[in-house]
Amino acid sequence: MTLACVSAMLTGCGSDNDDKSATAEGSRQASTSNQSSTAPQPGTDSAPATSPSQSQDAGPGESPPAPVVTNGSVAGQTLDGDPAPYVMPNLAETDEPSVPAADDTASSTEDTQEVTVNTPAGQSSAATARSGPAAAARTGAGTTTPKHILQKYISSNPSGFRWNSVMASHLYGPGLFTQTTLANTIIGVYKGVENVVVNRFRALEGGQLSRVRLYWQGGEGYSAGTGGRIRLTVLPDDNTARHLPDFSQQPLAEASFVPDMHAGNSIFPEIALTSHGTLQKGKIYHLVMQNTDANPAANYVSSNNAATHMQITRPSRWISSTDWGTLMGKRTPGSSTFSRWMNLTHDGSGNHFFSPILQLTFADGKSMGVSDMESGSVDPGRVYTVTSQKPVRERFVPGAEKRVNAISVATAASKAGQLKWRLLQGSRELAWGYIKAASPNYRTVEAKGLQLAALKWYDIIFPPRQYVELSAGKPYDLEFRAEGSSEWKFADHRNGASSGFTWPAAFTESQAQHLDGGRWLDTNHWNYHASRKGSNWPVVFHLNPED
Repeated sequence: MTLACVSAMLTGCGSDNDDKSATAEGSRQASTSNQSSTAPQPGTDSAPATSPSQSQDAGPGESPPAPVVTNGSVAGQTLDGDPAPYVMPNLAETDEPSVPAADDTASSTEDTQEVTVNTPAGQSSAATARSGPAAAARTGAGTTTPKHILQKYISSNPSGFRWNSVMASHLYGPGLFTQTTLANTIIGVYKGVENVVVNRFRALEGGQLSRVRLYWQGGEGYSAGTGGRIRLTVLPDDNTARHLPDFSQQPLAEASFVPDMHAGNSIFPEIALTSHGTLQKGKIYHLVMQNTDANPAANYVSSNNAATHMQITRPSRWISSTDWGTLMGKRTPGSSTFSRWMNLTHDGSGNHFFSPILQLTFADGKSMGVSDMESGSVDPGRVYTVTSQKPVRERFVPGAEKRVNAISVATAASKAGQLKWRLLQGSRELAWGYIKAASPNYRTVEAKGLQLAALKWYDIIFPPRQYVELSAGKPYDLEFRAEGSSEWKFADHRNGASSGFTWPAAFTESQAQHLDGGRWLDTNHWNYHASRKGSNWPVVFHLNPED
């Protein structure tokens, strides 16, 4: 899910790989439907012509002025009208708007209990089993009973799980992290205050760090002058309750990065690190970004983050913000003492929670991270409406064998009714069931004139002692199709693969698709008639590995 760029207050960011929807581009641009062929094309530097009826700003019979865009973004215009960092340097936490966070922690299974798991190929019986209380003693024909079932599905909790926990290891899919917008954080001096940005992570691998890849944002409101000189250091955690970087320790890795401001507003270079030590698997570390330019008030750049609106969801429904988070430290220029630290992932700011867009690669080639970097949450224009004639599916090609015993999906009904889901191998149904909505439950959240899709998580639990086994290297489709006149909203996100991010930071073992004119296309939320790889629907498989 996603929207526009919010800066360390709310700024729209700048490339076709972000969600500019909160900028003037998002509000003035054509309010295209799912079938519109005039949506902005990735890689172009100008917006398509719009008709008067498509513009909120156009008067009767007038053609709206074409916005000046750079890779899909209007330069210098932001959600709050001020091209400033997301968090204004002179604000205190009490000055931030108070918005209650969405309660997405409760299980949403009441409308998903009709689940059928079919017998596998080679079985003569077509026996099925239903979930729910009456099915508690049933065993699915043709399925293998695992030696140990840890938990049928992994319910979320307010604090989240450790990313390296057994619980987290049972989750597989591109919806583990979501976003509704982008958020840029200026690294440098702004209005007399120096911003230091930190990406905190729990190491899922061990060893020496060799490379990092981030999303750097230039353009008016996001950078100035030469872009500055950014010193990147990897520091251990201070082991306090706040989990801040320990500046008293020597860096475990470091690099000096000078952004190429001529390469375009959105840049994704892989930065080589000089290693001075070894990271321990399971420990918390911090990638610290400081501007060491001689004049950081005139020369600075922003790092981009994924963000989710507080009234919609958290960056991850399952993973703790301690394990993957964005922090911002503020201090007087030239000082080594911080006057304020902000936890932008746990506490949020400007009605949004932040989350790093970052890939870390170790010397042995293993990597980790999250690179969800552009959202289809803007309504109208990017959100997809599923009907009986317009289904969607997530096509999985798992790299290793998986045993699936529950599914989570984020969607909502704009017209009441049933949404049928099917887990398919070719034309063969491995499992199927329904998500039901007795009344419409789709809503949008406004962000400075734009509407963001607020979707609901549904948890589909298979009958007791049943699961579907997915073989490595084979394609499987998780399909969703509305029944009757029902309509359901889906919002994809771009996974960063087209910008150099790789598995597992970019979830490339599945691909969002939709049916268009009788053919399945890789989903492109800028133009639903054109195919484009690198997108995912917000779905998660709950795995049941065997002891």
